[in-house]
Amino acid sequence: MTQSSLAPAKRRVAFLVNSMVGGGAERVVQLLLEQFVDDGSLEIVLVLLEDHVVYPLPETVKVVRFASHLNSSLQKFMHLFMGAKRLKELAVEHNLSITLSFLERSNFVNVLAKLFGSPSRVFISEHTNPERSYHVGGLRNAVTKFLLRVLYARASTVVAVSSGVKSALATRFGIEEDRIQVIHDPCDISRIERLSREPVEHSWFKEETPIILTAGRLTRAKGQERLIRAFAKTRREMVCRLVILGDGERRRTLEQLVAALGLNEDVAFLGWQENPYKYMKKARIFALSSLWEGFGIVLVEAMACRVPVVSFDCESGPREILENGADGLLVPVGDEEALSSAMLRLLRDVGLRDRLAQKGWERAKDFSVERIAQRYRALLLS
Repeated sequence: MTQSSLAPAKRRVAFLVNSMVGGGAERVVQLLLEQFVDDGSLEIVLVLLEDHVVYPLPETVKVVRFASHLNSSLQKFMHLFMGAKRLKELAVEHNLSITLSFLERSNFVNVLAKLFGSPSRVFISEHTNPERSYHVGGLRNAVTKFLLRVLYARASTVVAVSSGVKSALATRFGIEEDRIQVIHDPCDISRIERLSREPVEHSWFKEETPIILTAGRLTRAKGQERLIRAFAKTRREMVCRLVILGDGERRRTLEQLVAALGLNEDVAFLGWQENPYKYMKKARIFALSSLWEGFGIVLVEAMACRVPVVSFDCESGPREILENGADGLLVPVGDEEALSSAMLRLLRDVGLRDRLAQKGWERAKDFSVERIAQRYRALLLS
């Protein structure tokens, strides 16, 4: 008998996600795929509910697409059952040991496939705080919360990206705590460090005036209105500028607020940037004004750029990332006066900035893609 014949067969796992269009969970899938393909520990099939791919994928990963494009919420709801049937068939055909899904819709499909008779174990992951994400009324949110309560409890294991998300799943959605594992989102630190060295063409970054930077979708949850009003208070005390990276449905509202406060000369909206890290690296401080998060990976990314950070102490994520304020400044969520004072403190205190930049960089390494992939590998091979 040859030595190769003694080698155990690789565990076959399906990664299931809505699509691979740019987003936090999709980026996690890409990073994990790269890690597992490189070390060869798992045989992975990537399953997409919709055939949209932006992130580059490893060439050796088999990709299965269930639909080309689903336009309406009704189409997506009806496709839950068709997708579950397809996933069950795929699990039988490929002898899948585990199906690991990301985002609510793919999680629903994953659990439904099990109810339809799929032989694979069902692992799901939650990347938002569902208690906050679906607290607004409306039929769609009501249906989502109902499915969360009914289906999530039937998964073998639930991965939560923060302790705050775990708490919400346990207390509000009835999932047993011992079936929830906290695995934080990964950060590709070596890539961030490489990209952060690229030049920035915007003239502000070539001047001495200090820049406060924020990045994220322009949505209500990200609280940029509060940051702008806090910046207005800071600007009255000290010459500085605010740069906002990202786009979203609230951009016009935010631009109108900037104009109303007379800040057009001191606030720049630079939209979505393929490489936000070169801006982070050259900012004086990074500010996160989210009213709630699932995790808040952008804080880790800024820390990886060796930029001191200040954040609202929102649920969930920032307090865990910053170790209760040891690695960055935390202020009460929504408190514009406290946020302004913290930004002023950082702008004026060089020693504090240097200390937090170093501590933040050291802390960011705890979320390296290598370490987080090891946690997922241990889960999938257990």
